[in-house]
Parts: sequence; structure tokens; C-alpha cells
Amino acid sequence: MPIYELGYRHWEGELCNPLHRMWAITRTGIALGFRSKMLLRLLIFAWMPLLYFAPLFFAIGYATDPERAAAGDNVWTQFVQGFLGSEIANRLLQDPESVRRAAWAIAFHYFFSYTQAWLTMLVVAIIGPPLIAQDVRRKAFLLYFSRPITRWEYLGGKASVMLFFVFVVTLFPAIVLYAISIAFSPSLSALFQTGTTIFQIVAVAAVIAIPATLVVLSLSSLTEDSRYATFGWISLWLVGEVSYRILSNIPQLADHRWIFLLSVRKTTSVLIEAIFDVVRQIRALGRSDAVNRVLEQVQTPYPPWLGLVFLTALSLVCLCVVFRRISKPMRI
Repeated sequence: MPIYELGYRHWEGELCNPLHRMWAITRTGIALGFRSKMLLRLLIFAWMPLLYFAPLFFAIGYATDPERAAAGDNVWTQFVQGFLGSEIANRLLQDPESVRRAAWAIAFHYFFSYTQAWLTMLVVAIIGPPLIAQDVRRKAFLLYFSRPITRWEYLGGKASVMLFFVFVVTLFPAIVLYAISIAFSPSLSALFQTGTTIFQIVAVAAVIAIPATLVVLSLSSLTEDSRYATFGWISLWLVGEVSYRILSNIPQLADHRWIFLLSVRKTTSVLIEAIFDVVRQIRALGRSDAVNRVLEQVQTPYPPWLGLVFLTALSLVCLCVVFRRISKPMRI
């Protein structure tokens, strides 16, 4: 074939399903990720909260079981009365289901907002930065796009790698925790009373995973050295968290509604609180000093819709950035 006839030629063979092409990229990225011993240790550590959250959920399920309350078993009622006061203890006898919903909402809120949030930041810092940066440095785009792979399929494969590892830290442990709690509950009534919790867990995992994935992929696409992307991701978390804590302690700025947007963790936490409807569930327990103390620790003055708008806008901007960057090798 003469040299002047070389160039791009349309693929005339049989095309496989686009999901198969995405899966090839995802499978390779996951396999490479599991080669990191640091990541494996971190993933194991991310499942450690189940050791103390599972007994907590079992205790909640047993204490709020309607059959136990009807049988006159007041051992747990006296225990709750000693910690939370007589009003919640009486509510536990009268309407144990409402207490269960509130307790589960608080427990899952703390599980996602504190323990798993910081572990997610570390997992993303290990997996995310090399995903596109290494392809930029090694010019792997020539290999990818020489095949019938579109830019969206490439981006979907890389994003699926990141989503998988984030879900390993957030979604999968929460589902296992929920299943364990239901399995060891004294009765199956807990499944019917808290069935919507599984949908709330999936929604919270998506709120955490999607913005984190798009932000770290955009940082990875902007550099050939993954260390710069790692530094940018960690700086985004730590500098934002420190800035939020400093400004929130200043009386003149503490009431500003935009303060929490500085912190990725706090912004996500506000949305988690809204998804699990924590405040309404606690207020349904009545008015008491114990309820007020819990509300002071959980309730935030920040509007969830503002956090949702911010994360959506941030995700869209990062999506445009990463799509433009991976499209650059295809522009002549």
C-alpha cells in the first residue's frame, strides 16, 4: 500500500457491545489497583467499622422490637432511660418503630459522614490520579483510539474503576451492615419498617462517589505526573476542611450559608443528613433534653439544596474538563 494511502480507515469488522469495551478498560484498571498493597490494607481497614456498627444496629433492632415491648421486657427500656431520659424510654414502649427509624438514620449518618468519608478520600487519592495521567505520559491514547473505542467509552471505563473502589468503601459495607442488622434482628418487622433505607444508602453512595470520581479524573487529566493530581486532590480536601472549620468559628461568618461549601466532607455530610431525613426523625421522638442534645450535634443550619447545586455544578465542570482533555489527542 502506498504511503499516501495510509491514514484513518473506518472499521469494517463486527463491533462488540460498547459495554464490553468499557468493561475491558474497567477490568484492567481494577486489576492494577488491587496490586497496591497499601490500597489492600486501606480497603480492609475501611471495613473495620462494621465491627462496632453491627452490634450497635443489633442493639437498636432488639431494643425497638415491638414484640419485645408488648411482652413487657423492660430491661432495654431501663437502659435507654439511663442514657437518654424517661421521655425517649416511654416513647420506646409506646412507639418503638419511630425510635428505630431515628436511631438508624443517626447511625448511618455518622457511618457515612465521618468514618467512611475520610477513608474515601484516601482511596481516591491512591486510585484516581494515575488513571488518566499515566495514559497522558505514555501516550496510551494512540493505543486506545486506534481501536473502535469512543471517548465516552474510554471515560466510562476509567470512571467505572474509580466508582468501584469508592463503592467498596461506602456502598458495599453499608449494604452488608444493613443485611447483618436485618438478619440478627429479633423479627423481620425491621425489614418492612426500614425498607426505604436501602434506597437511601444507594443515593448517599452516589452523592459521595460521582463528584469524587469526576474531580479526581479531571485532576488526573491535567497532568502527566500523577503525584501532582494526588497533591491537588488531598489539598482540595484538607485545605477546604481547615478553611471551613476556621471560618465557622468566627461569629461574623458562622451564619453565612455558603461556608460549608468550602469543605467537600461537610457539603456531602449536609446532603447525607437530608437524604436520611435525620432531623425530622429525631424531632418525631418528642421534645426533651436528650433530643435537644442530639439535634445540636447532628442538625446543621446549611441548606441541602445549595450543597446539591454546588456538587452538581462542580461535577459538570469537571466532566467538561476531563472530556476536553481526552479529546485533545483526537484533534488534528
